[in-house]
Amino acid sequence: MDVIELMEKIDKEIGLNNKRIPSYIHVDDISDSQVCIDGIWRNAPSSWGICWKEGKWVFFETDDERGYICGIKRCMTEEEVCEYVYEDLKCRVEANEENKPKDIACRYIQKEYGYTEADAKEMIQKIMEDKEVFEEFYNYLFSGKYCNKWWETIEVSGYSAEKLVEQEGFAPVAAYRFLTELRENKDEAEKALRNGTVRKE
Repeated sequence: MDVIELMEKIDKEIGLNNKRIPSYIHVDDISDSQVCIDGIWRNAPSSWGICWKEGKWVFFETDDERGYICGIKRCMTEEEVCEYVYEDLKCRVEANEENKPKDIACRYIQKEYGYTEADAKEMIQKIMEDKEVFEEFYNYLFSGKYCNKWWETIEVSGYSAEKLVEQEGFAPVAAYRFLTELRENKDEAEKALRNGTVRKE
C-alpha cells in the first residue's frame, strides 16, 4: 500500500472528514515543531501527514491547541508507514464514547507490544493505580511524547519514563509501570532494578 492507496482506504473505510481523527495535510517538509506547506513554515492544529525525510518515511501529527508537531513515527518503507497510519487511525475511530481510557490503552499495548489481552489488562491496571502516571502514559499513546497533555513530565525518585527508556532499556509501557512501583515501594523497586529482576518489556 502506498500513500495514494492509503488515502483511498481511509476515505472509504474511515472517512477523511471523520471528526475522531485529525485532518490530513500535504506538506513539503517538517521540523521538530512546525510543518512547511507551499514553502511557508507554519503551525497546523489537529493535523497529520506523511513525508519523506532524511531517508525515511515519516508519519507526523500536530496537537489540537498550538498546532505544533507532537508525534512522529519513522519507517523504512512507504508500505510500513501506511500500514501504521491506517491501524492507528482505525484504532482511534473504534475508540468511541463508550470506550474508557483503560480499554483504549489495553488495545494499544496489545497491538504495539504483542501482549495478550489478560497481560495488557494487568499492566494497565497497575499503571492506573497512580493517576498522574496513567495520565502521562495515556497522553504518550497519542503524542509519542513523555509528558501529560499539559506538557508536564512525571518524575519519581529521580526517574522519568523517558530516562528509563533511554538509560535503562525499558519499553515505554514498562517504564510507566515501574514509575508506579517506585511510588508504592521505592526501596523494593530500586532493588529489583539493580538485580535485573524488573520487567522491562
